[in-house]
Amino acid sequence: MVVKLLEMVLLKGLTIKVKRWLYIWEVNGITLVILLCKIIDNINQRKEKMLFIQDMLKI
Repeated sequence: MVVKLLEMVLLKGLTIKVKRWLYIWEVNGITLVILLCKIIDNINQRKEKMLFIQDMLKI
């Protein structure tokens, strides 16, 4: 009986820790995706600026 209780407590503690980790990973994952999108946007904007400058120089 005592062993069962200990197992349950350990399992509960582990699931809480795992859930917390998953939550942290989820949040970090979302921020990473947002950062990646921003970086890609910046790169695209730079490319457009470069193309625009090249077009201006051609004229």
